[in-house]
Amino acid sequence: MMDDVTLRNELDKIINFSRVKIYFDSLKLPLGYVFDLFERKDNGTIILNKEAESCFEKVSDPKNADFIFIPVPLSELNGTQEGMDIIAFHREISILFHKPLLLVSDADLLFDPGFRDVILLTPGAYKSMGNQVSLPALLPNDPLEKWFHGEFKIIEKFDRVSVGFCGQATSNFLKTVKDHLQYLGLNAMKVIGRSRYLYVPYFMAASERAALLSSLENSNLVHTDFLKRERYKGGAKSDQDQKRLEYEFFKNIYDNLFTICMRGFGNYSVRFFQTLAMGRIPVVIETDSILPFESQIDYREICVVVPYRDRFKADQYIINFINSYSESELKVIQKRCRQTWLDHFRKKGLIYGLSQELKNMTFYQN
Repeated sequence: MMDDVTLRNELDKIINFSRVKIYFDSLKLPLGYVFDLFERKDNGTIILNKEAESCFEKVSDPKNADFIFIPVPLSELNGTQEGMDIIAFHREISILFHKPLLLVSDADLLFDPGFRDVILLTPGAYKSMGNQVSLPALLPNDPLEKWFHGEFKIIEKFDRVSVGFCGQATSNFLKTVKDHLQYLGLNAMKVIGRSRYLYVPYFMAASERAALLSSLENSNLVHTDFLKRERYKGGAKSDQDQKRLEYEFFKNIYDNLFTICMRGFGNYSVRFFQTLAMGRIPVVIETDSILPFESQIDYREICVVVPYRDRFKADQYIINFINSYSESELKVIQKRCRQTWLDHFRKKGLIYGLSQELKNMTFYQN
């Protein structure tokens, strides 16, 4: 008789050598872009792309599917009668054949699918809401290749704990008022039943970051290297300014062992993935968030994870992290950060990681 560990290992073998079976009705889908697993042929038919075929299989009969998966994101469906009819049609199939329904919410705020018994795939997942799978934010290119010719340099001296941040962080009165008015408007639309969104938080990202960075600047435990911007992406308008500011952004990450990663309008931080891509250690401020593929990646070995309630003690968490490792281990962690991005957070890694998360759902929750 197999013990629990052996049984789990055998199940893992089955998971790794199987493909996730999905069903959707191509005839019911509108034009528009499709999620990263798919591509649209010239005749309008949606199929799995080549990269996804090793991990996913499209079946013709829903009874043979693991999931009913609508490949067109909610940004293309939400808010139109045609789109809501498509969701309702696939939901009926999922109920009839007892299959989970997967939908992609591809924006900072979660789109409302109109039903609660669905699973949302989204970069801004909330732990407390359930039925959500966190997706990574794919970068348009490898920033290390683009800005530093692919030259990955390990930070080797740790006598000074250096923490970086470059981005919008301001307590400017007009910006704060603007953010408040934006959230009031979004929540008002929610109250009167005219919102496209499932949930509208009340999180003043720019002022929250400003307060956090100020607390770190007043710390005697860490050295700070902050480039605080009043406007999003520095308000750059010309191509030259955009390139200069983007270089400064990645140079700031490159020069510091740690980078502060706090959510923005959505409940996730693109800076988190950019930091990993540069081979540096993210300092993640938890805001009821889910990091992508948590069942596959032990983030606490490569990131500093700070609960939101302790955000003003982030310096202590950073020091505790760095004191937990030897200098040689800290060098290895930087390599692991870079490799984590290479393996998991590009398109191929997204496809494989998502398939594993979905397999875990089907194998271990039934």
